Amino acid sequence: MREAKSIPLTDNFTYRRDEFGIKPFYYTVQNGNLCYAPEAKLLLPYLPSIETDLEAFKEYITFQYYLNGKTLFKGIKELPPAHELTLDNGKVKIKKYWELKFEPDFDHTQKYFQEKTLELLEKSVKQSLKQWKGKKVACYLSGGIDSSTIASLSGNKLAYHGKFLEQGYREDYYARLVAKQHGIELREVELTPQDFKNNIRDVIRCLDYPTMGPGAFPQYITAKRASKDGIEVLLGGQGGDELFGGYVRYIIAYLEQCLRGAIEGTLHNGNYIVTYESIIPSLQSIRQYTPLMKEFFAEGMFEPMDKRYYRLVNRANTLKGEIRWELLEGYNPWETFSNLFNSSGVKKESYFDLMSHYDLRYGLPPMLQVEDRVSQAHGVESVMPFLDRELVEFSATIPSNIKFRDGRTKYLLREAVKDLLPMEVVERKDKMGFPTPITEWCQGECKDFIHDIFSSQRALQRDLIDNRKVLAGLEKEPKYSRKLWGLLSLELWQQEFHDKADQFRKERIN
Repeated sequence: MREAKSIPLTDNFTYRRDEFGIKPFYYTVQNGNLCYAPEAKLLLPYLPSIETDLEAFKEYITFQYYLNGKTLFKGIKELPPAHELTLDNGKVKIKKYWELKFEPDFDHTQKYFQEKTLELLEKSVKQSLKQWKGKKVACYLSGGIDSSTIASLSGNKLAYHGKFLEQGYREDYYARLVAKQHGIELREVELTPQDFKNNIRDVIRCLDYPTMGPGAFPQYITAKRASKDGIEVLLGGQGGDELFGGYVRYIIAYLEQCLRGAIEGTLHNGNYIVTYESIIPSLQSIRQYTPLMKEFFAEGMFEPMDKRYYRLVNRANTLKGEIRWELLEGYNPWETFSNLFNSSGVKKESYFDLMSHYDLRYGLPPMLQVEDRVSQAHGVESVMPFLDRELVEFSATIPSNIKFRDGRTKYLLREAVKDLLPMEVVERKDKMGFPTPITEWCQGECKDFIHDIFSSQRALQRDLIDNRKVLAGLEKEPKYSRKLWGLLSLELWQQEFHDKADQFRKERIN
């Protein structure tokens, strides 16, 4: 049972969170007690009041996640992955017990890394199935290489796919190819604007506070359907992008490195010389990211790596008049980001490894929070075989020129599993993660619903966000924009928690 516990600070207590943040741990210190829980909202009755942490708020509008254990609730902290919390003489102490080290192995061939990657993946999937033996297990199958690999290796004959009907968001074609090749029953869960209206408040409530993009919605609905079918465990592909270089922003950053190399002569990446021409095979993948590229290359091409990557992950530049920035002065998320980005122990000349390390340590845990919340909301356990410690540590030894050869996302992983999957899936260049037509819905079938949310009396009186300007800009949001999702999540979060603070106060009194 997921519940909060409270113990005196004078007690002996130690909690060690897993290396990658698969399972959450929240805590607060109140009246000489340590209160802790697997969900932040379970700690709200212990707080004297429900307030927004302003530093966390600024991090959310910058990254759509949080750094260094912050949460959006003032007074509630999250124990970071690979950290241990202990009570020592009445004080809470936090220390890191493990760090992933990127130490490229230049003594082995690409074939060795391919074979070893597949071997460790098979081993991890088998261990996961053994751990949950006796439970009804199925797989997520999005149609991308990560979930397709896990579903194929598992031998499981049942998989779930969240399907949108809107053009530009459908991936069921690829999921069906994998299902057909491996004899998997694919249960397609259609996701409609009505589903969005019926469930979005429940999604925000189960997340505890906003984090990451709109992929939480299709995951929530898909897990809900699986639960109704009696599924107890779902295997997924989270972690593959971080371990093997799956993000399109890596291509953009790599293109910049190639341009620099063309201008400066050559650019050494490990023991490999990249050239401008080597990026050409991947250019098709970044067409839809033209606005991001324009902003990225507008300035600072020759700045330090941390500043360049910060611009790639920074989402605050799309927020102009909607945020009351004058109330958020005094804290700059850039400083925290820079410290984390540069304190990894990764060699400074390895831009790819620096990006991968940052994403694995700080970008992945919020995604795992979403995985945990949306599945646990329906009593389903979410399992990620890519996040086996042996596999993760091995991936950190693969040289970036092999893992990300010629700027091709997940090159090594694709080569390792190409005999498992249909070639159309292996060679996909249009995979986008969790594309969700939120913008189209909010400008179409859900328009009145969204207007009602942002135009309530309380919504128009928020301190930090000017929702009148949010309403004025609804029709201008482009396809695939996450800005609207972020602002909608913040408003619903305030309605679900801040506006209902009296309910949590009553729980505390009782």
